[in-house]
Amino acid sequence: MTEIRELAEAFLVFNQQAEILHASHARLEAEVARLNEELSQKNKLLARRERLALLGEMAAGVAHEIRNPLGGIHLYADLLGRSLPGDGGGADLLDKLKGGIRHLNRIVEDLLLYTREIEIRPARCRLDHVLEEALAYARPDLEAAGIRLVRELSDPPPAIEADSSLLVRVVLNLVKNSIQASPPGAEVRVAAAGLPGGGARLEVADAGRGIDPAALEKIFHPFFTGRPGGTGLGLSICHRIVDAHGGAIDVESEVGIGSLFRGDLPPTPAPARSGTDRLSRRNAVREGTHA
Repeated sequence: MTEIRELAEAFLVFNQQAEILHASHARLEAEVARLNEELSQKNKLLARRERLALLGEMAAGVAHEIRNPLGGIHLYADLLGRSLPGDGGGADLLDKLKGGIRHLNRIVEDLLLYTREIEIRPARCRLDHVLEEALAYARPDLEAAGIRLVRELSDPPPAIEADSSLLVRVVLNLVKNSIQASPPGAEVRVAAAGLPGGGARLEVADAGRGIDPAALEKIFHPFFTGRPGGTGLGLSICHRIVDAHGGAIDVESEVGIGSLFRGDLPPTPAPARSGTDRLSRRNAVREGTHA
């Protein structure tokens, strides 16, 4: 009887150890799978950064080549305007020519901003002031499109250490993007609120046409745009500015329902790091970016 009892106890111990080994093996397999997935994502991120670096070099060269003759064209247009009467078809055509030059100059400026390293000059700033300045610039576009604007601010308004001029550009680009995606008379919501533990969140939401799921993968990529006449740089610049502050930008969208862009900013800018780009939390999982 004693031998049978000892044998049974031995079998019990063996089965317990086998279960422990099986569970340990399963955990190791899961960890290996996780590490392989992480390595795959890092390889995609590295490849993406290399592509962006090459694109940046090409864009910078093109922008510099365009800027000089563009300045000359603008000068000649001004000289021509002095010799034309103040009314008539010639003056109207000249105004259209100058408008085209200004549009091209904005594209060149966006190219140069995208291709150079973004240097932030942080100072204490209130996000309600950032919103007001950005919306003042956007007001002509809002009125021309008949867009209703809704502001949502926490009380007290959030304040962080940041480069306010760059944040104004982020809000302005996001608002303009929402205007272009919205039908006349639609609503665009702009919000700013503090985050637990410090930092702040900026949101711009619209009830426009939304973004196709396939396009969401590329939404912050430079030169990607789903809009005729778009440069594909506005959202990419927003991504770089938020990234330079050590924050993250993301988008949620549904076709026919609208889009929500969300930028989370730390209380103070993160220390400068090598490289010019960092994926947002969502894009760290799936290689992506909007324009």
